Amino acid sequence: MRRSALATLAALAIAPLASVPAHADQCYDQVGCVSTQFIAKSSLTPMSCQLLWNVRNQIYKDRGYCFKTVTGINEMGNDGCYINDQSDVPLNDFERVNVLRIRSVETAKGCNYGG
Repeated sequence: MRRSALATLAALAIAPLASVPAHADQCYDQVGCVSTQFIAKSSLTPMSCQLLWNVRNQIYKDRGYCFKTVTGINEMGNDGCYINDQSDVPLNDFERVNVLRIRSVETAKGCNYGG
């Protein structure tokens, strides 16, 4: 059985500091609060591809995105989701930059996630 994304984050020592509802800020030990501050690339580089994927997709989940892939649905779930098009997810400036930085590090690391 697959662990949820949050359980994976907790197991990798970057568990959220508090349980928060959707649209609230998620804060992680290693990267900080993704909705209210920019994540330094130096904090992202040592992270595994799985962990990068989890943090990036948690941002989308917290904003109501409905995952389409089997992996996304299994890891993140679609409970309470209401946005079907990823480009419609209302990211703030911090989240938008953080997603781009995470993707950049994923690309540099050669992360490859089947679908």
